[in-house]
Amino acid sequence: MNIRASFIFFILLFLFAALISCKSDDEFVSPFNNTLISDFEEPEIHVKDTADFNFLNELFGQFSTLTVVPGIVDASTGRAIVDGWDNKDPDMFRFDWGDGSKSEGDLPALHIYTDTKRNYIVKVTAYYMDGKSNSAEAYINFTGHNINPVSIPPEITVSIPDHDIILTSRYGYAPDDHTFFGSSYFRHIRRTDLEYILSAVAWLQYDFVNHNVYLSDGTFNQVILRNPDQEYGQTGSFWFTSPPAILLDDFGQHGWVDYGVLFDELGQGFTLNTPSDFVFGNNIDGNYNFMYRKGMALIFSLGAAWELINNQEFFGLCDAATLEIYYNIKDDYRFLHEVYLDYIIGGRDFTGWNYSPVNHKNTLDTYLVICYKFCSHAAQEGIGYKIPIQRMMKLLQLFNEEMRIRYNLDENTPDTDAMVATFLVTAMSYAFEKDLRQEFRDLNFPINDGFYDTLFEMVE
Repeated sequence: MNIRASFIFFILLFLFAALISCKSDDEFVSPFNNTLISDFEEPEIHVKDTADFNFLNELFGQFSTLTVVPGIVDASTGRAIVDGWDNKDPDMFRFDWGDGSKSEGDLPALHIYTDTKRNYIVKVTAYYMDGKSNSAEAYINFTGHNINPVSIPPEITVSIPDHDIILTSRYGYAPDDHTFFGSSYFRHIRRTDLEYILSAVAWLQYDFVNHNVYLSDGTFNQVILRNPDQEYGQTGSFWFTSPPAILLDDFGQHGWVDYGVLFDELGQGFTLNTPSDFVFGNNIDGNYNFMYRKGMALIFSLGAAWELINNQEFFGLCDAATLEIYYNIKDDYRFLHEVYLDYIIGGRDFTGWNYSPVNHKNTLDTYLVICYKFCSHAAQEGIGYKIPIQRMMKLLQLFNEEMRIRYNLDENTPDTDAMVATFLVTAMSYAFEKDLRQEFRDLNFPINDGFYDTLFEMVE
């Protein structure tokens, strides 16, 4: 997710002023008004998301090139490492370690805490040659996790096996170059705690998909497996296997868990296995698949994260787990903002056709614009993510053989561009009960009004 044009950052930092934080009883008003393209002007955005854990500054505030993450944290010695990156090449970093100590230096940075019976939020500030600065935060967890699990439907729980698993496939192919995550990968979080967090996310995503998902033997129990070959091995969602599987490179070794990646892969399992009688996964394989595949998976990831941490008490999450997820997922929201601005500056180049069925880099900006707009509207409505995602999926689950034919897997045509774009824009319009066609036309999305009307008639 580090696809950047370095010259953009200087322009963006000049254009966007920092916005004040949104308090729980305030309405957040964004002054965002893009003047980089003369014929593109975004209206003032009134945001009603007043949740305890929101991502308003990441979506609408000052654009930042700085990302920080926790490194190895050792409660026995108090040693904690903060790592990160900033492509703008700052002159220096300043660290506020959260215990009254401050320092200057470079990333990664080491600090030794004397009190390891509490946790800390580290603020890192990058300073640049032009006199400007950016800040980001990381969460340092010494106390571990104290989760009080609630009962989750057993048919959709997630597991991280400690032994080899044999995968079978309903389409004739199942990967066999995989192994399992041993105990060394769980120095930061217990296996059972991570399995519970992922199962809670799967529960949310099962609701998102309106419980309309292909079940093998009445279950949808995804498993997390390890890819032992980081250079050439396969990773990602194997949604078509039994059990449905996610293959990942090593994780958890550096003192933190990339929840965004895990939530995204779980989301692909659900979104590619719906509707249950005509699943997207096998029917949109081809050079147009990433508009739906990656776009919807990220919406499911960010939506589940928002719902999970803002319903912390219901799910029995401790503050440490909640804050770890919050600070980890912030970077995904920040990246959406970056890509959205990049798309505008780059001339709003709508691209629905992938280079190949497995290479989606040229469509990245386009499908992430859809994600950004979904999150933006969710924040404006202030009703969370569950209801709009359920409504969006209700329309998308109209997918049938006629639409599969119109998806035109083998040819890059304006008609298919319009079909794919209209399908997703109509679903988002239905999600928020607003006609968003003009908003996306302003972003150069090709819209077929006849198909839009037909879809609305079908869903109603």
